[in-house]
Amino acid sequence: MNAPAAIDRIHSVRIADIDASGRLRKLNPIKAQLIADSILTERAKGGRGLHQPIVIRPKADGGWKLTIGLHRLNACGDVIGDEFIDSIIRPQSDDEARIAEIDENLARNELSMFDRAAFLAERDVVWKRMHPELAGKGKAGAKARWHHAKDATEKFSFASDEAAKGRINLSDAEIRKSVRMWEKLSDDSRERIPGTWLEDHQQQLRALAKLGPQQQAAILDALLRTESPALNVAAALAEVEGRKSPETDPADKAFADLVARYTRAPAAAKARFRAFIAEQGA
Repeated sequence: MNAPAAIDRIHSVRIADIDASGRLRKLNPIKAQLIADSILTERAKGGRGLHQPIVIRPKADGGWKLTIGLHRLNACGDVIGDEFIDSIIRPQSDDEARIAEIDENLARNELSMFDRAAFLAERDVVWKRMHPELAGKGKAGAKARWHHAKDATEKFSFASDEAAKGRINLSDAEIRKSVRMWEKLSDDSRERIPGTWLEDHQQQLRALAKLGPQQQAAILDALLRTESPALNVAAALAEVEGRKSPETDPADKAFADLVARYTRAPAAAKARFRAFIAEQGA
């Protein structure tokens, strides 16, 4: 049974009663493990362990729905095996909670270019659904679309809420380009790109998004194959169209080869490589 909600008061909530389904971003088990290690280290020193509570909201049929904190929830529940977790209860509609989830992720610097575009595009959809009176056509609608309305919707405004607080730094143009890129990527491309070197390569993502769905599929085949992958979208397109591949800078080729090897490496090898880079001070 749901407890009375107290805004920003920390409650100890049973983890089994929290529904974490329907998240925009998938769980990264490695990140959850790192959080669990940090929590256990703090507890060993006599601390509470979890510095930042998760955020939940009441469900109409009982129990709770997770708003913010998927990796913290997984770290405490599935990794450590805790029964309860510190939580802040904030009653919100599904759309309000989605905006909160998106903004929490956008405020972090760990999002790939691909994930950032996905979150911005979803935010635009949800915001317009919440404010249909401001999402129409014409100058006023265009202004509202990119979250610059100066009226009662300001608390949902991307620019006035997030960027103005210095939590993120994205211009109108960057937002538009990211959303447009996401909208032009095919469903197949959206499924295949996560976990590859492409997800954090903005220039290549935008080049891929300019092509049609069938071309995108063929390009991804060439870029992501195990043996001798194409070095970039331009080279892959030239290959697919039977043209001579454009000249490639040696540094670009070396980088592509390095990324391809890293992408195919097992998790333990990737961790050792990241540790090596850190030791070099890079």
